[in-house]
Amino acid sequence: MSTGSLYNQTCYPTQKEAFTAACSAIHSTNPDGTAANCITVLDGGSTTTGGGYSGQLRVMMTDVDGNNKSQTRSVTVWSCERYDYEYWSPAITAWVTAIATVIAAKVLWTRIFSRETL
Repeated sequence: MSTGSLYNQTCYPTQKEAFTAACSAIHSTNPDGTAANCITVLDGGSTTTGGGYSGQLRVMMTDVDGNNKSQTRSVTVWSCERYDYEYWSPAITAWVTAIATVIAAKVLWTRIFSRETL
């Protein structure tokens, strides 16, 4: 089983992908004109492994007067289990082996026991 990173009830393969999803989720505009938009992932963890990690996002805040202010927001992604090829590979291997065994047995059975005898 492989370990992933959980954000918003989705298990991503790497920490970086989970933080990218967290950044893309931050986009809001209120009726009074204030807004919050994620600009970039400052510290998004590993690009090759999953697991829990606390990182930071850069968020641009716009106030009522249209003034922009950049802030840093902390986000934590949690560890999760991914049911991907690595998880299912033993079952796939067993299934392919069983099918190959059945085909080989059928071929041998036909060759050995389907001959006419004298």
